[in-house]
Formats: sequence, C-alpha cells, structure tokens
Amino acid sequence: MNDFLKKNLEVLLKRYPHFQSKIDAALKKNFSAEFDLSKKGELVEEKVITDSQDPKFFLEAFANINQKFPARIFIIEGFGLGEILNQAKLHKAKETKEYFIIEPYMERFLFACSQRDLRSEIQDPTHHWLVGWSAKEAYFEIFEIFKDFDRASRATATYFLKHPVLASIYSDYFQKFHEEWDKNFNTIRLFMGCPDDARLGLSNSIVNQSFVEENPGVDLLKNSFKGIPAIIVSTGPSLKRSIEDLKKVQNKAVLLAADASLNVLLKNGIVPHFVLSLEREGTTPFFQNLKFPNAALKSHLVAFPLVPPETLKAYDGPKWVSYRAYDYYSYFDAFLPKGMINAVHSVSHMCLGFAEHLGCSEVTFIGQDLSYDPETLASHPDGISYSEWSLSKTESELKKEAHARGEEMYWLQGNLHEKVPTSSYYLLYLQEFLIMFRKSKIKITNSTNGGVRLGETPWVPLLELAKKWPEHSDLFQRISEKEWLFGAAGRLDFTPARDELSKIHEKILNALDLTKKMSSAQNIQQLIKIKNDLLKERTFYAFVFVQMLRTIVGVEQKASLLFDEDERVFDKRQEILKEWFEEVEKATFKTLKIFETPMQGKAAV
Repeated sequence: MNDFLKKNLEVLLKRYPHFQSKIDAALKKNFSAEFDLSKKGELVEEKVITDSQDPKFFLEAFANINQKFPARIFIIEGFGLGEILNQAKLHKAKETKEYFIIEPYMERFLFACSQRDLRSEIQDPTHHWLVGWSAKEAYFEIFEIFKDFDRASRATATYFLKHPVLASIYSDYFQKFHEEWDKNFNTIRLFMGCPDDARLGLSNSIVNQSFVEENPGVDLLKNSFKGIPAIIVSTGPSLKRSIEDLKKVQNKAVLLAADASLNVLLKNGIVPHFVLSLEREGTTPFFQNLKFPNAALKSHLVAFPLVPPETLKAYDGPKWVSYRAYDYYSYFDAFLPKGMINAVHSVSHMCLGFAEHLGCSEVTFIGQDLSYDPETLASHPDGISYSEWSLSKTESELKKEAHARGEEMYWLQGNLHEKVPTSSYYLLYLQEFLIMFRKSKIKITNSTNGGVRLGETPWVPLLELAKKWPEHSDLFQRISEKEWLFGAAGRLDFTPARDELSKIHEKILNALDLTKKMSSAQNIQQLIKIKNDLLKERTFYAFVFVQMLRTIVGVEQKASLLFDEDERVFDKRQEILKEWFEEVEKATFKTLKIFETPMQGKAAV
C-alpha cells in the first residue's frame, strides 16, 4: 500500500466507516495488478485506466450543461482517475452545490487513490462518494441523501455526467440506476410526509395533553437496561415460526413488541416488557379484545402523543410518553421534558431507537421480514387484529395491489430462502434500517425466521444467540422502580406558540400583498428576505413548515430550474414566490385552527 492510498483511505473510512468490508475485500485481490495506465486517452481493454485532460475527451458529457437549467447537482457516472470531477468543477454554474460520484468497481477506485492525493475531494462535504455498490444500493444511498429538504428542492436541476469510457463498460449498471431513479424519484416527496397526516399528528398531540401531563416519560428509562439484550418483535409473516423459540428465551432479554404483534404474543403466553405504538390515523384495534394470562396487563405501552386518543384509552396497562424526533416536540419538551426517540417511519424503527435509549447491550429482530411470505404472499401472520393482512394472495394480485399504491415488486435474497417477494416501501424501510445500523453503537443481529436479508447484518438463530444470555427475573420490577420516580403531573402551555403563529400569519398576509406588485429585482429580493426570515422563526418552522415539506418541496423544485440572477425570469420567479407564500399561509391558518379547537377542552386519557 503506497502513501497516496494509505492517506486517501484514512480520510475515506473516517467519513464512510461502512466502506470497510468492501475495501478489505478489494485489497485482498491485489487490485493494482488489474489495471494499466493509458497515456493515449484511448480504451484498449477494460483493465486500462483512461482519463485525459483534453477537454475534447469529455465533450459529449458536457454538451448540454447549464443550457435549459442550472446544474445545481452533478451525478457523475464513473470516476476513472478523477478528471471528470475536475471537468465538472470547470463547467459548474454559480448555482452548483453538490457532486455525487458513482464508481461501480471498488478496485478501480482504489487504483485511482493510489495514483494521487484525493483527500481534499474525499473530505469535501459537497462531494458524495458511492463506490463499489450495486446499482440498486447506489440508488438507495442517493435516495437517503436526497430526503434532506434543501437537497430535494434542487433535485430537478440535476445533470448526469457519463464518463466517456466507464459509462459504456457499465452500461447495464447505469441503465438499472436510471430505471430506479425514474421509477422512484417522486417517492422522495412521499417520504417527506403527508401534510394532512402531519396536522393530524399535531392535533392528536394537543388533544392528548392529559396523556402527556399525567404519565411518566421515557427520560426516566434512559440507560436503565445496560448490559441487557433486547429482542424486537415485529409483525412479519414469519413471526408464527419464532413463537416457540421466543417462549424459551423471554426472560433473557427485554422484549420490545410492535403494537400489531401484542395480541399474537399474549395469546401464546408471552408478555412483552414494552409495546410501542406510533400510528396516528384512525382507531387502531390492536389493543381491543386482548387475551392475556394474568388479571392485569403487565406490558408497558410506550407511545408518541400523536397516537389517536381512542387507541390510548383502549390500552389497559401502564403507559409511558415519548416525544418523536420532530421539531415541534422540541417545543413540548422545553415545557415538559419527557424524552425523545428517533423512529423514522415504522414502529420497528421506533423499537430500535428505544433499545438504544434503554442502553441495551445488543439487539436482535424476529418477525422483521420486510417481505411477503414466499408461500402465501401474506404480509402478516395469523392472529393479528387486521385479519385481512394475513390473507393468502396470488402473485398477480400482489403486483396489482402494489402498482395501485405506486410501488414495484421485487424478489430479493432471503435469510432462509434464496429469494423472497418484497416491494418498494419495504426496501425503503430496509434502507432506513441500514442507515440506523451504521449509526448505532450497539451490536445488532437478525433472528427473523424468514424474510429478506438485512444487508450485511449477521443472521443468527434466536436460540443459538441466546445461549450466552443469563436469565433476568427482575425486568418488570426495574421498569416499575423507574415508574415510581414520576412525580406530580406537569403542565403543557400552547398559548405562546399560538400567539406567535398569529403574528407570523399577519406577516405572511403582508408578503402576499407584496407578490401582487409588478415584478422587479428589488421586489423579489424583499420577498426572499421575508421568506428567509420566516424560516428562522422557530415556532413557524416547527409547527408549520416541517408539516408541509411534501407540498413546498414541489414549489422549490420549480424555482431550482431557474437561473438565480437571470432578469428574463423575474416574472416567473415572483409567480413561484407567490405560490410559496400562498401555501404557507394556508398551512399556517390550518395550524392555528388546530390550536384553537382542541384547546377548548382536554381529552382525559
């Protein structure tokens, strides 16, 4: 390993520690013997690394750059020795913000790293490196990055740069990447949440004021299970095949159950220590007609305040409050601290965040299929509250349902089967898990008796994994001891937030009046200043703006296609600013109504 490679890898792994296994595998292959340098700028065969500082070499790649819209983002297909990145910087617009570099072959990238010092490029936060991934992995890596609002707002102004040689060698690879991009690009907006759902969650949170005030918060449970493993019980179709094993080890770990799994567990004599819930819609029947072996339900419910009050009332056991990692819950937490859990999208993600909060020594999953049963094509096991979820289907029926939701069907490598059927949303949940796994400081394994592989996460049968775990007879007692620490109920006060939003609403109405004036550079600059000042208002940002990201990102994407300083598009720019203020005015008005209506009376939970 020469000095260039050593120093480049040091900064690469500091930024991307999850590259380690792919790099180790490439280093074992004596990669440097695979390639030759070509000084002619011509590809003789695949092993020749070809780059040229002659602009003509990249003429086709940059032929249409910055003509129809500014290149705010470059996605570079093939790195070579890096000259294409240098050329991209020479062709950038004033509006260019970021570069995504996709290099399919790790060995080729390591060879490039052995030729010169790339540390400044690798460390640059505007450069994103996707090296050695499959086309689908590369897409999901980019998808995760593009879920950031500012980046998603620029996504429509993206240029794809094809390396003159490597794009041809890996034509199938990049074709698959483009297919994923074309099929799923709009899904980025979907994952920014639905404004109506977001407002429903806020409304539930305000209605559930007494639930928040009168129950203990998970802050009391912080690190209370250090040294104890956790088993996350999800509700995939394989759960039925894990029940008997779970019975044998239920006193060796903290059991964290998804709400939909509770009835299945209780019917089989398994009492989880915690059951978690985050659904904000409707009245979920998970806690109705529960069958439990003892006179009282011992499992402790951990729920976000956004869960419907009817669901909270239906639960007969002890309850704990957790705030979700949302901006407006920071406001709640400032008035009445309860603790916060990062949940991403599903209740199983919430369970993983909670296991980390508890300080558990390790985590394993059961029932975390993220796929359909390969035989019945059901999405859930028998015995759950929604019986239709466990019904058998044909593959054609499953595809039809998926397409109706805007999803695609895939067959991917399974834990116990060569291939298992899954869908777009399951894959996105999987990607979110993999991101969480990388950031987690605790050991994570998978013991799901079926389902799709969770990336490189080790799969270990539950009984084998639990052999080294000691029995713990006091886990429920530990929880009760923390529960006793809860003192007198506190008080949430939403009046300051409501009053502040009323003032902000007036500012937005004044800005709308300004949008009716004739467009000019001065007028546009004034509107942009008002917009930027609004986004600095913590109350507006937390209670209004983040609730409407899906809507507003579409408006921002229109603006991203315009050159920032082009006087010819002033009318268009002011029209887009008018649309922006109209949308935030409607959202602010609706949020104010949410504050006013529930504040007429509290629901007793």
